[in-house]
Amino acid sequence: GFAQAWMSLANIHYSIGQKRKAHEYTGKAMRDVSRLSARERLKADANAAWFEPPSVMRSKWSLYAQMYPDDAGGQQNLGLVALWFYNDLTEAAKEFQIVADSRHPRRGTAWLFLGDTQLALGRYDDAATSFKRARELGSAQMNLQPVHLPIALRDFDGARTLLERESTHQFPFFEGEKQLRRAAIDIGQGRYKDARDAAAAAQSVATTNTLPAMVGRARLTQIALAFAQGDGGAATLLREFIADEEQRLADAAATYDLSAHTHLTTAALLALRNGERALAQRTLRRLEPSIAGSAYFSLEHPFAAAQCELSIAQDVEKAMACLQRLVGERAYYQTRVALMRAQHAADNGIDALATAVELSERRGRATAEWLGEYANQGVNLIAADDATVTAAELAHAAGDRSRAQALLAPMLAAWGQADADLPLLRRARSLEKLLADDDENRQSRLGSDVRLDSRALRVDRVL
Repeated sequence: GFAQAWMSLANIHYSIGQKRKAHEYTGKAMRDVSRLSARERLKADANAAWFEPPSVMRSKWSLYAQMYPDDAGGQQNLGLVALWFYNDLTEAAKEFQIVADSRHPRRGTAWLFLGDTQLALGRYDDAATSFKRARELGSAQMNLQPVHLPIALRDFDGARTLLERESTHQFPFFEGEKQLRRAAIDIGQGRYKDARDAAAAAQSVATTNTLPAMVGRARLTQIALAFAQGDGGAATLLREFIADEEQRLADAAATYDLSAHTHLTTAALLALRNGERALAQRTLRRLEPSIAGSAYFSLEHPFAAAQCELSIAQDVEKAMACLQRLVGERAYYQTRVALMRAQHAADNGIDALATAVELSERRGRATAEWLGEYANQGVNLIAADDATVTAAELAHAAGDRSRAQALLAPMLAAWGQADADLPLLRRARSLEKLLADDDENRQSRLGSDVRLDSRALRVDRVL
């Protein structure tokens, strides 16, 4: 009969992706609220709204924040709604900052989310300060967010040191997340085999401890890596994954878990980009009834971008226009990846170069994007390095050799211990050789010019 205790249990299970259990405990909490004060009742009602559309969540937490601004819980949860369901990083940062600047005893959590949001916005120095403040306050580790900063900066030694220093206290959810961060570090160094092993370890932890959303995230990372390795079995892995996630999609109403929607949308992108257009089309068609009109920006926007990308083969101009309408500050990282692919397919080299450079520079967003509990982190980081090589190739094709070198050099430095047989590494090395040949030819021409000038000078003196 202790309503607040049940609600606390609900919040714990919600935060680790066990939505069905969270809903069960929320029901027990709301069964009898007669002994709660007006303030406690309003907060319980707002917590129950986590199972309503995002507009209802925002409305309930906004009311609570207005009524009880001293609590800071209202602002914290408004920030989470903005981040999780609207990808509104500016609004989320504003709300988290209010909590971080308060005297709330658990404000360290707000500093962690603020750091992640600032990183996604490209405010790296601010993110470093926020993560430092979280640590000074002794905040509990939430999904190991501070590791995201060195990953985005390609400081992989620093990322590994920080990751190993963080204890999961043998809590399965955080142990699985730690393995996924290890995979992200390996991806940034081109160590795809090690990354697949780390993601497989996360899958094992999640399977053993009944964390289905994490199982999906770990499998999605492994499949993206398999394609990036040129693994001939990747398409089979993808088909099996889609079949399993479609089953979870069918159970979503009963489990209150929307992660299958995100996983399937990304799986459709992987299918589309790796010669499985019919599979992509079928997957998106299967998704459409449960996403259309869902009122979740976090579901509808990625789905809309995937549908735009699907039309590249049929009408590339239409696809570009479709994607350009979606690109904005709230757009997810893969929307710009799709736009780059459309521009490239249309032989629009200038715009494709600009988008590829933007993707290369937005490593903070690729790393810290929350979508589906960082479901696309591995996929995004693979795409970020691919965009870097693409940008360098396009710059070279446009005759901008110095820009091509500047783009390529940091990635090649990070990939000093990369797997030797990666298709992307072959592309990067091929471009590196072209750039070196350009330098050699330039030096050769310069030497010829100097010899001609010297000869002309001697002739002038003889005359």
